Amino acid sequence: MAKQTKNPPLHKIRIGAIHADIWKHIPEKGQPFLTVTFTWSYKTKSDEWKNGHSSAKSIWTRSWM
Repeated sequence: MAKQTKNPPLHKIRIGAIHADIWKHIPEKGQPFLTVTFTWSYKTKSDEWKNGHSSAKSIWTRSWM
């Protein structure tokens, strides 16, 4: 399992109401890898702002990290 730390995201991207955070994970064994999480803001029919989110997805496992 990857070492859990309280480090900030490696990179943050925002396009409109969609945010993507890229996280670097360093496992005890194996190669480091990156994951991405997405969050977005939306307004409900009753004019309330809400947030949605996705779970982390592994995107890269390269030796250059």
